[in-house]
Amino acid sequence: MNFKKLWCVSLTSVLILLIALSCIGCAPAQPTGGMPEFIQIVGISGVGGYYDEQHMTLAELIRTKFPEVGVRTLPGSSEEIVREMEGGGNDISVTVDSYIYDCQESKGKFEGETAFTKLNTLGGWPLGTTTVVLAVRADSDIQDICDIRGKRVALGAKGSLVPTYYEVGLKEFCGFSLEDIDKAGGLVYWGGASEARDMLAAGELDAARADAHPDAQLQLLHAREGIRIISFSEDQWKWIADNMRGVTYYYRPADTYEGIPKFYGGATSMTFIVSADLSEDAVYNLAKTIYSDEGIQFFIDRCGTFKGLTVDDVRQQGIMRLNNPPAPIHPGAIKYWKEQGAL
Repeated sequence: MNFKKLWCVSLTSVLILLIALSCIGCAPAQPTGGMPEFIQIVGISGVGGYYDEQHMTLAELIRTKFPEVGVRTLPGSSEEIVREMEGGGNDISVTVDSYIYDCQESKGKFEGETAFTKLNTLGGWPLGTTTVVLAVRADSDIQDICDIRGKRVALGAKGSLVPTYYEVGLKEFCGFSLEDIDKAGGLVYWGGASEARDMLAAGELDAARADAHPDAQLQLLHAREGIRIISFSEDQWKWIADNMRGVTYYYRPADTYEGIPKFYGGATSMTFIVSADLSEDAVYNLAKTIYSDEGIQFFIDRCGTFKGLTVDDVRQQGIMRLNNPPAPIHPGAIKYWKEQGAL
C-alpha cells in the first residue's frame, strides 16, 4: 500500500470515527420508570370548556415531568373517549362516570355491543363548574331546600341527571317529589339554565339552578339585589352520592359569591381512566404525578374550573371514587393508592 492510499484510508477512518462520536447522544432518550414512548390523550373539543382545559393541562404536566415521552392530544367527546380507549387509541383521559358504566354494561349508546374491558380507574377527579345548587333572591322566603314545595323552580333540563339528584334528595329529606311541587301550586321549569336565571332576576321564578363556579348572570343579580345559595347539607349530599351511581359532592369556599358562606353541592362524578394495556409502572408514575401536591397544584394554577379548590379537596375526590370505582382499578393505581393509605 503506497503512502497516498494509506493516507486516504486513515483520513476516511478518522472521519468515520468523528461522525460516530458526533452522533453519541443523538438518539432520543428512552423513557424511564416504565413509561411508554408515546401517550395519547383523547378529549379535546377545540372549543374550550372543561375537557379541553383538563386534558391540555394533563398533556403539559406529562411533558414537563417526562420530557422523553411523546404526548399527543386528540379530539373526542365523552363517548369517543371510552371508545378510543377500548380500541387502543387512548391511554388516559378524564370523563363522566355514566359513560364508563354504560360501555361496560352495554347500555345507553352502547346497547347491543360487546361489553368494554380495556377501561381501568386511576382515581376520581372534580368536575369543577357543575357543582349544582339553587340560587334564590335575597328577599325570598325560601330558607331551606325543603321550602321549594309549591314554588316556581328550575332544576335543569328534563331527563338530565341533575333534577334526579333533587328528586332523590327531596323524597328522602323533605318527604315530597318534583311532581308534588306542581301539585302544591308551584312550577318546575324545564328550560335552559340561562333563561331560568333571567327569569329569577325578573321575579318569574323563585329558585334557579346555579353552577357553584361563579356565574356571570348570578353575579350581576347578586351585585344588584343580592342572592342566597340553597342546597342540601354535607351529610345529605353524602347520602345522595352513596345512594346514586354517578353522583359526587364537594364544597365551594366562602365568597365564591361575595359574602355567601361555604356551601356544598352535588355534581356528576368523573374519573381519570387509563388503558388496561398500560404497564403497572407507567400507571403508578402517572398516578404519582397527577395526585401529588405538585401535580394537583399544577391543575389548580391552570384550570379556572378549579377556582377555590385546595390540593386536599382534589385529592379527596380522587380517593372517594376508589370506594366504588366505575371500572376496575389499574394495578399501578392500586400500588400508588396503597402507598398513600387510601386502599
